[in-house]
Amino acid sequence: MKTVISVLLLPLFLYSYTLDELVETAHKNRLVKSAEHSLAASEKNYDSVKSSYLPTIEVGASLENASEENVATPKNA
Repeated sequence: MKTVISVLLLPLFLYSYTLDELVETAHKNRLVKSAEHSLAASEKNYDSVKSSYLPTIEVGASLENASEENVATPKNA
């Protein structure tokens, strides 16, 4: 009886993967990488929505330097 079971299970053991092969396959899995990118995109989307509720301060300045000074265009404005 034991020999019959071992003969039936022999092809299963011959075609099975090793632990190293399974770990390497898991690291190269495209579905896992896709889920990681989706999670990162969701976190960035959450940060952008959260920052839209906060008040913002915008400060602007300008400088114009004309080479010739006259009444219509001062040298520094």
